[in-house]
Amino acid sequence: ILFTGFRTNDTHAGPSNLRLGLDNWIYATVGYAGFDGVVGGKRHRFGQGVFRFKPDGSELEFLGSTSNNTWGLGLGETGEIFYSTANGEHSSYLAIPNRYFESVRGLLGKGTIRMADYSKFHPITAIRQVDFHDGFTAAAGHAIYSARQFPKSYWNRIALVAEPTGHLVAMCLLDKQGSNFVTHDRFNLLASSDEWTAPIAAEVGPDGAVWVLDWYNYIVQHNPTPPGFATGKGAAYVTPLRDKKHGRIYRIINETTKAPAVVNLDAATPAQLVTALKNDNMFWRLQAQRRLVDRGKLDVVPALAELASNAGLDASGENLPAIHALHTMNGLGAFAKADVKTRQLLHNNLKHASAGVRCAALAVLPRTEESVKALLAAEVLKDREPLVRRTALLALSEMPPSKEAGATVHALLMVPDNDKDRWIPLAATSAAARHDTGYLAAALTANGRRQPAGGNSTSRLTPAVRQVLRIVAEHYARGDARASLDALLVRLKDANPANADALLEGLAAGWPKGNSPKLDESSRDALVALMPRLGANGQLHLATLAGRWGLAPRFEKALAGLRKTLLAIVADEKRSEKERIESAQRLAQMQPDRAVLESLLSEVSPKASPALSSGILDAAGQATSPELARLLVERWNQFTPRVRLQAGTILLRRPEWSTALLDAMD
Repeated sequence: ILFTGFRTNDTHAGPSNLRLGLDNWIYATVGYAGFDGVVGGKRHRFGQGVFRFKPDGSELEFLGSTSNNTWGLGLGETGEIFYSTANGEHSSYLAIPNRYFESVRGLLGKGTIRMADYSKFHPITAIRQVDFHDGFTAAAGHAIYSARQFPKSYWNRIALVAEPTGHLVAMCLLDKQGSNFVTHDRFNLLASSDEWTAPIAAEVGPDGAVWVLDWYNYIVQHNPTPPGFATGKGAAYVTPLRDKKHGRIYRIINETTKAPAVVNLDAATPAQLVTALKNDNMFWRLQAQRRLVDRGKLDVVPALAELASNAGLDASGENLPAIHALHTMNGLGAFAKADVKTRQLLHNNLKHASAGVRCAALAVLPRTEESVKALLAAEVLKDREPLVRRTALLALSEMPPSKEAGATVHALLMVPDNDKDRWIPLAATSAAARHDTGYLAAALTANGRRQPAGGNSTSRLTPAVRQVLRIVAEHYARGDARASLDALLVRLKDANPANADALLEGLAAGWPKGNSPKLDESSRDALVALMPRLGANGQLHLATLAGRWGLAPRFEKALAGLRKTLLAIVADEKRSEKERIESAQRLAQMQPDRAVLESLLSEVSPKASPALSSGILDAAGQATSPELARLLVERWNQFTPRVRLQAGTILLRRPEWSTALLDAMD
């Protein structure tokens, strides 16, 4: 037993789909039963999703959450991770593992996404379902066709999803869009008119054929328990129509292609195992890789290096043997203390013609300062392939901090194709947070203009780029930022106001209370000079920081002007209700005194719309002043019944406010 922790209260919600990955870890899925156990001395608790563990059971990592019971997993030939869930999400993608989000302080990210652009399937006989009718409600498996016995249109592009309630095996066509994937309906590989047929897995076999496991059961769904039936062990309802003794296995072959030669690695020599990495079936390449890594001897490294140095491309546009050779060398520890020749091999492969090889080189590149320099020198953040750029960003996020790397990440985000990509901004967030000092300095130095490949630029800071800047600033504020803070703040004086606003918002969100830094006079002057250049939001964020840093008196004049402007907007009936409520919210965050609160509450009247009254009152309720309770009590008789209910809820939020309410009731 490697480890324990899988719950068995519901047997159709447990672990499944164990398979070896290119990185020499074992990948698997688990349903809503989840996991709660200790692996390698570390406690892990997670629900449904995708995870991986080392073959010796020494380490486990939860990679990403899924939406419901997860019964399918597919690994592409270049290492991409795909999966299926039972209900309504039969084809999905894991683009960024959780660890990259967890490395950014204050960030809650999600690296999984539904790929399928359709939800219905195509049965050819009667079906029985309890939910998600006429669609995938028991999707199982998501194997990628990774051999060459089928036509080229299948190679690393067709995913096989079994659906026992539909009596079929569906085909999904993988369509790469930037660094993301979408899957399209390609009908069925297999469908049966026999209502007992219940495929639960379809995998690529050692002969390149598709092997289908048929549960062959008239009642294949686990639950819910229908009226008149009992719930048995593992939460499955009891019925005599479940056959637990008989099943079927089918093999689907392509008769127009010659059958591949029989392979047997049981007695293979090390040289023969290296040769097997050239097999056109991923099944055998992984088998050979596993045996070489398990053997644990470095005598095969020269042969592996020769294989990895092959610059050619196969019919699919990749070099799959080189990919496996790199991961095998990494599994053997060849890169941990690599000599000059081995390091040069890795650096050369950062420029390989195969995008998959470039990604593999990035994956196994040691997380060292030398690797940062090699990655930047190879210009992989400008790679023509979005998947390579995303992989490079994630690799950078695990390497030692570098100002040059941070500036390069910022430059990457200034290219429109990158900030429009589904995953690159998220990967860039992780990389920028790792190299936060360099990234933030570059963002404040930039003039805000974005330069695409064609040379045309735009002055607008896009939402995606602004979001990265804000998150990285918050991450920076939550860490040990004091040493470099002065150098950063001085740049604010001449910074683009939009960039400065995003930075200040992040700093205000992350800077801990009661932790005032000792700022140089030049930094304080830069903040004062910045205030009039900012919009209302930016001024509010700066005011928040000034309060936490003990600098509030320096900004009092500017803040008085801001309060006056915001109060005018709240009282302006020509403004939209949204603008008026947002201005009230900003005022509430500025530690309003009694006069400001009186002005706000004067807009809460029977003449105002319910939405406006509710919005302004809710905004006032965000203030912490004890004056608010007194003012609400004083104005109680002027409120409508609906507003009184809301005001009462606000007064109950704080003990001292509740006391004011009770005193008024006496």
